[in-house]
Amino acid sequence: MNTNSFSKNKWNQTFASQPLVKRRNTSNTGSAFENLLIYSNNIYSIKKLAFIQKIEQPVKIDKKYQIGKVSGTLKESTVDYLGSLNNGRMVAFDAKSTSSNTSFPLKNIKDHQYEILKQYYEMKAISFLLVEWLNYNEVYILPFNILEQYWENAKSGKRGTKSIPYKDFASLNKVQRGNRGIPLDYLAPFHRY
Repeated sequence: MNTNSFSKNKWNQTFASQPLVKRRNTSNTGSAFENLLIYSNNIYSIKKLAFIQKIEQPVKIDKKYQIGKVSGTLKESTVDYLGSLNNGRMVAFDAKSTSSNTSFPLKNIKDHQYEILKQYYEMKAISFLLVEWLNYNEVYILPFNILEQYWENAKSGKRGTKSIPYKDFASLNKVQRGNRGIPLDYLAPFHRY
């Protein structure tokens, strides 16, 4: 398959002008974002730029009611996405969405997710959050070292530090749509190194 003809023709004609997400119901706000990431990851793989996998969260089955119906609880696992760039550098990140217009709540990040991102960061992996702002139709890369500053301030109990203001994202990398023929090219800043 010629990926260049796909990216220039199909993507640009079909999706480039479309908003990332069109939703009326915000009950499952991350699913369209997740699907776009999975699709982008497939393009990264086809183009041999990176190999990134969605890590499915394990479920502990509590009860089985009938065929196809179960009750379960999620076990703590890892971050949502793991992989590597074509230069061998490890990538670990989690994807979050917010419908707020003013700030990204740190409560959206579970303690174990933060700790896993920290471990990867300490091992020199590219470690970050992708934050989707639903109302602005924007996605930003929040590098771990910046997340860590906000996280530590929140844990120390400093006033007004339970979220990251939207205006603070302006200095971060905004993810480009359709760049290099990739629907959501969130790895572009890391391919410079």
